[in-house]
Amino acid sequence: MTRFFVAWEFDRSKMPNEPKEKMNILMNLLNEGMEAKIKGLLSDWESFSNLSGYFVINGTDMEVMQFLTKYSSYLKFSQPTMIVSLEQAIENYTKLAKMVAVAPKQ
Repeated sequence: MTRFFVAWEFDRSKMPNEPKEKMNILMNLLNEGMEAKIKGLLSDWESFSNLSGYFVINGTDMEVMQFLTKYSSYLKFSQPTMIVSLEQAIENYTKLAKMVAVAPKQ
């Protein structure tokens, strides 16, 4: 399972002007985010005071794409960035170092 970091912000141009409608949309998005967190799709979700934040999503490329598409009506997303653990980074660079050591010199 791959983890991705995604920054988000509400697209204010797509939000209704009427406060009650806006609050209903916000609460629906937050509740759906909580459901995704409970199911394990999101391992972290944080919000800042300016209607933006980030989350860490766990899944395949397709699952991430489906999640982002589902919420793209009201949210803008950054480019999803793959996250690797310290152990994964050590493993990767150890393999890379071995490849470099056996590479022919030019």
